[in-house]
Amino acid sequence: MLIAAQLITGIAVNTVTDNAYNNIFENLQYADSNLNIFLEDASAIGLSIMSNQKTIITGLEDDSPEASYSAFLVQKEVEAYLRNIIANKNHILMTAIIGLDGKSFQSGGSLILKRTILEPWFTETLQNSGTRIFYNTPDFRHILVCRPIIYDSKARGVAVVEMNYQVLNGLYGSAPLSQCKITAFDDAGNVVFSNYDFRDIRTMAQTDLGPLINSYNAARKYWNINGKRALIVRYQSSFNKLTTMGYVNYSSLTSAAWQINSLMLVIVAASVAAAALAAWFFSRVFCRNIYRLQESMVRIREGNIEVRSRIKSRDEIGVMADIFNNMMDRIGNLLKNIQKTEEQKRLAEQTVLEAQIQPHFIYNTINSIAYVAHERGEKDLEAVASSTVQLLRGVLGVRESFIPLWQEYDYIEHYLTIQRFKMGRDFRLEWDVEEKLWSYPIPKLLLQPIVENALLHGIAQKKDGRISVQVFLRNETFVMKVTDNGRGLVSQPEEKSGGSLRKVGLHNVRERINLIYGEGYGVEITSVPDAFTSVELILPFRENTPCSV
Repeated sequence: MLIAAQLITGIAVNTVTDNAYNNIFENLQYADSNLNIFLEDASAIGLSIMSNQKTIITGLEDDSPEASYSAFLVQKEVEAYLRNIIANKNHILMTAIIGLDGKSFQSGGSLILKRTILEPWFTETLQNSGTRIFYNTPDFRHILVCRPIIYDSKARGVAVVEMNYQVLNGLYGSAPLSQCKITAFDDAGNVVFSNYDFRDIRTMAQTDLGPLINSYNAARKYWNINGKRALIVRYQSSFNKLTTMGYVNYSSLTSAAWQINSLMLVIVAASVAAAALAAWFFSRVFCRNIYRLQESMVRIREGNIEVRSRIKSRDEIGVMADIFNNMMDRIGNLLKNIQKTEEQKRLAEQTVLEAQIQPHFIYNTINSIAYVAHERGEKDLEAVASSTVQLLRGVLGVRESFIPLWQEYDYIEHYLTIQRFKMGRDFRLEWDVEEKLWSYPIPKLLLQPIVENALLHGIAQKKDGRISVQVFLRNETFVMKVTDNGRGLVSQPEEKSGGSLRKVGLHNVRERINLIYGEGYGVEITSVPDAFTSVELILPFRENTPCSV
């Protein structure tokens, strides 16, 4: 009876350990297959970046001064493209392009420094024509998918796609891998991922598995780790160049099996037969479902993403099958969303191009007028044509709802150049702005109608007309005050050229402020007949408020 109990216990132990080995190996393979899907998506994004040479090469070769407005526009266009290409991709943290001189554009994340071009991964990418994957670069817990940007057969820079490192936690965090100690490392032995606390360990030589890397043999499942027997599984990927090793203590696998050995001493021979039959049945059902799940995974790897597992058991394999089906449903939905997003982006780009063509002819026509005026020495007409082009570019070309104050200043100055030419005389416009407020964002064309009212309905008929614009902070509010020395507001409704029209413009400005910022902000007017009119635009002030782009 004791011999039979030991024999059955040994069979049970071998069955459990064999199944555990196969289960862990197939789950490592499954996790690696999903990782490859994410890496291939990141590689496709890098290829898309390199292919969009109109935007990317223009950005890298732009020689405008870094602090100039033209450089700001180029940077905004390139970085908007980099953000749009990874929209709704949670597994991607950032995209960037880095020129050979260290010039960079990025969709977000930490700032890329110019010394990045000295990093080994940057140089290695330039030396290859395809995609390169780097782990733990430039510091720990980073996954970079890079490829060189080639234009006219010359390398112009590097396209960088940074994957979300937390993807690895999701891939290796589900059962049964969560019950094992998993470590993934690259060809150089650098640790890329581990699901247990290895603190400052960076290389496999520092881990418990370090001494076994070179001597590992798949035919031998049990090894001695820190004086304890352990089951070790190793899987190597040909695509991402990672090797994954997982181990679990032998005692945790076989503790239940060895309890059978004690129990069998008091069980009759019939119980021995029942235990053997149960072990056989368990092994057969368990492996059959695993093979079914493996077959589904193989078909997925071959490109058939419509495959779903039909396993209905309530054990761990059934749970894994449900997780597999849910994951494939999510991946399918994700691919559909990607296709839908790409189609929407294509249509949006087409719409933008069509919209840009229309004002293009207007710009060329006015530029032609400016050229003829220059050739004929008509400096005033040349200045008016140039100001008209700049004003149209600001109104038609800039789609942001908010712009910095200095840009509104440019619009107003161009407008006044046109009015000076139209009226045939000069008039004074004085600015008094605190230096730090020039970059504060305000709604586009909010101040210009107030200055226009002051000019047309305040000082248009006055020889010594003067307008002053003051911008300052008052009680946590942002105040823009426009004052003219004209005749003041006219209350009579029949005064069509004066106060009534001015009130229409003020009403529109007040409505815009209330809609954007709510009650408590708006317009305050002070006027004395035949003396002056003062209009204050009161907005909320918030520190470090960027312009909406």
